Amino acid sequence: MVTFRKSLLLLAVIAMTAAVVNAQQFGEIDPFACVATAGVPPIVRAEGLAEMTGDILLTCRGGIPTIQNAAVPKVNVRVFYNTFVTSKVLNSRMMTEALLMIDDPAPADQQLCDWDVDDCGIVGVGGEPGVDYSNVNNVFPGKLILGNVVEDGNTLDWNGIPIDPPGTRSARIIRITNVRGNAARLGVGGGFFGSQIQAVVSLTSSTSIPVNQVALTVGFVQEGLTFTNGSQNYLQCEPDGDVAISLTFREMFGTAFEPIGTSPQNIPGAIYPTENNFVNPNFPAPYNLAGIASQGTRLIAKFTNIPAGVTLTLSGTDTTNSTDHSAWVVSGADANGWGGTLGTAPITITPSGGAATATWEVVAANPTFLQNYIFTVTPNYTPNVQSGIPGLGSGLVAGSYGPLLNEPKYIPYTSAQVVPRFIDDSGDPSIFMTVNPCATNLLYPYIVNQGTFDTGVIISNTSKDPFLTANQRGSCDLYFYGNTDGGLAPDMYTTPEVPAGTFAAFTLSGGGAVATDGTEDPPIVDNNIAAFPGFAGYMIAHCRFQYGHGYAFISDMGAQKLAQGYIALVLDSSIYDDCYECSVGSRTGSKSEPLNQ
Repeated sequence: MVTFRKSLLLLAVIAMTAAVVNAQQFGEIDPFACVATAGVPPIVRAEGLAEMTGDILLTCRGGIPTIQNAAVPKVNVRVFYNTFVTSKVLNSRMMTEALLMIDDPAPADQQLCDWDVDDCGIVGVGGEPGVDYSNVNNVFPGKLILGNVVEDGNTLDWNGIPIDPPGTRSARIIRITNVRGNAARLGVGGGFFGSQIQAVVSLTSSTSIPVNQVALTVGFVQEGLTFTNGSQNYLQCEPDGDVAISLTFREMFGTAFEPIGTSPQNIPGAIYPTENNFVNPNFPAPYNLAGIASQGTRLIAKFTNIPAGVTLTLSGTDTTNSTDHSAWVVSGADANGWGGTLGTAPITITPSGGAATATWEVVAANPTFLQNYIFTVTPNYTPNVQSGIPGLGSGLVAGSYGPLLNEPKYIPYTSAQVVPRFIDDSGDPSIFMTVNPCATNLLYPYIVNQGTFDTGVIISNTSKDPFLTANQRGSCDLYFYGNTDGGLAPDMYTTPEVPAGTFAAFTLSGGGAVATDGTEDPPIVDNNIAAFPGFAGYMIAHCRFQYGHGYAFISDMGAQKLAQGYIALVLDSSIYDDCYECSVGSRTGSKSEPLNQ
């Protein structure tokens, strides 16, 4: 009886084992299924239109490995993103640089197959873990699927990809990499994590393949840079002074500024702190271009409202220019920072219509700390007040990433697909230079030529002195407020130029002239000043030089019985108060030489 019971137990174990084997053979247990995870979701720039997202990993188990010499089942893989896919499109069939890899092949084992035109099929070897993907087709490019509107391309397809189930004791790893996305479309957003680039994966074969997942976060969207600048005040009549003004681009997270990198970067899953991603130059064309960026991070300063006659000299590198922290100037780039040639020598640019763009490119960066890239711009001009050079006013500047593409759309493969590329979100520009007028505004509170009285007026240009002051010359506009024998006051009158070291003298009754000392260059051709007979009131003289001073002398005709003189009042702020706000406090906005009046 004991022997019989032992025999029954043995038969039961054999039957159960056979049932398990039979169930495995016919797929009744441990079906082929995958778990989707995000590799290492990076921080991506909210300004970016073609930001490299994190890898998607599918860890697949179960199923029955394909028997020897039988065709491995082909699987369709589709990935949906919550923003436009902006990976480079490499041909007219919409094949992209996005790649699907099986079992993370080593660089020497990577074999790319274009499934859209070639039969990428492989055969089984039988037994777990199935096919060894180190010696068969194991890398496949993704195809961009456009929606009804050409810009709505948020889906990537891989169709007919041979994926051999690994069985119960191993796993098949499917990696999706080199996917770029439009982060700018999402914006920074609110909440603790802000906006996120997300993806969902679908696998189908003869039946749907279960994928255990939620929406995968493949990028956290954050602002990449902030921009600040210095400013400088200039006087129209004085040389530019060769003053360098700082432009600071501040990195907001460790990989916000990156160089282009070097190829190959061909280890699956490796993190490369460059604008390139996965690159294998040994792939057949055009897929040898997959993952290669067009340039490193570019930094743009956009100048507007630049005063006439001003050129801008840009520093060739950032101010530190260290081995792990450097950016070089780009000469010949267009207004949006596209194209051009890298160099380290300073360059000078000439504004067009008061606008100009300066571009630098990051060539070295350290992802372990936040960096400030500081450049300089130096305004240059040769003063010519009579020609209005430099023009008056304030030049503005704003900073952003580059190159810029103002419309965040899919770019066809036939276009120049520059990656990375950005929107211009630089915001309101700020003042980086102000050219103030070289002028003196003099108030003569009372002058008269009525009845028996007359007034003599003197305006001296004292910019010639023994103190090496820059000589200035200019005309004076005379504004009259009062009446002429009870009628209207005279119209504004402009005197001839008053050279440095000379003066204009006239009486209301008889006029006068600009005195000369014989050394004027250019010489004064006509120095006559008109008369203003019958006027009584006050006069303001706006003179185009800073060191103007005036005197008035009122007397009866011929100064026979009485006379009174006074110094004209200077209406401007002091030229010696070295701040822009100081000139705002005066009614004229000018800075001249009040001399403690």
